[in-house]
Amino acid sequence: MSNGVTSLGPEATVVLVESYSGADGVIWVVLSDGVHTTHVSLDGRRTTPTRDHLYDRARHPNKGWAIHIEPRSEEEAKVMSILRRWLEVESSTPSEGGKRDLVEALVNRVARRMGSNPSASRNELGETDGLCAP
Repeated sequence: MSNGVTSLGPEATVVLVESYSGADGVIWVVLSDGVHTTHVSLDGRRTTPTRDHLYDRARHPNKGWAIHIEPRSEEEAKVMSILRRWLEVESSTPSEGGKRDLVEALVNRVARRMGSNPSASRNELGETDGLCAP
């Protein structure tokens, strides 16, 4: 059972990256800190008002148990931080089946929706640099 983004510790990382085949554009990742694990999906569907929003605890936003992550929330900042940290580590290794490309697309789509710099994030102290509301 998924514990959600808020339960993840500071050492959380990306365990799995996938996307749904077809045209819906949903990308999902499994995040884990070794104790807690959750699925986070990016709503890539063109016909939804939550396009490019994140959802916790589900591989697809259309699942009844998917929890919408509010834009500019602490949870969204945490997910973005985990994904960016993973990208930094993975940048020195060959991309495994395009997984790095999927994570980069996810990060860039959320950042564009927010009108912010894709490389912006919270620092180690949790201070915002423009990505998240204070």
